[in-house]
Amino acid sequence: MPVARKFSYACDGNLTVDVTLRGERARVVFKEKTYSMTQVRSGSGARYAEGSIVWWNKGYEGFLQDESDPNHPVMLAENCKQTSPPPNSGATAHAVSGTVAYRERIAMPENANLTIQLQDTSRADAPAQVIAQQEITFAGRQVPVPFELAYEPAKIDPKHTYSISARITVDGQLRFLNASAYLVLTQGHPAKVNLMLQSVTPPAK
Repeated sequence: MPVARKFSYACDGNLTVDVTLRGERARVVFKEKTYSMTQVRSGSGARYAEGSIVWWNKGYEGFLQDESDPNHPVMLAENCKQTSPPPNSGATAHAVSGTVAYRERIAMPENANLTIQLQDTSRADAPAQVIAQQEITFAGRQVPVPFELAYEPAKIDPKHTYSISARITVDGQLRFLNASAYLVLTQGHPAKVNLMLQSVTPPAK
């Protein structure tokens, strides 16, 4: 199960919004009311909704509004800015989660090793910087293999681009890797991704 991430926001009019994120779900508390929201498609930022009530955030800012009338939405809390999380809130437990799979109908041997990395890929002219890494030995597991990659929030710059990469090796030989970029965390990208790896052709003997 994805790790819960808790945030507090201070908004105009001395209003506050408390948000708990877990995967694609958000629990939003505002004026002693609690909304259980689900992430919905957004062209920019992260958007969550329960009925007509919508929480939208991008980076460290956000707002809450009632969209009962889509043409005339009512702002409930605006200019919300993320503040320091309250003590013992568990907000330091940040993680990217998801699954790793491949299309081929083959089983991995017991000693197959899956390596997952959270990388800063902002600079095209420099190697990706590894922010966090997790290694999983298959030991009888088969795809899709779930993962939860914890990271330190202080290492994440909202202006940077981050992605998840994964590879499977057997006896040190690369067997599968991701050929597509899986962007996460910043600039409206999610904290949960499902990676589909591609087979690597073994060298000719």
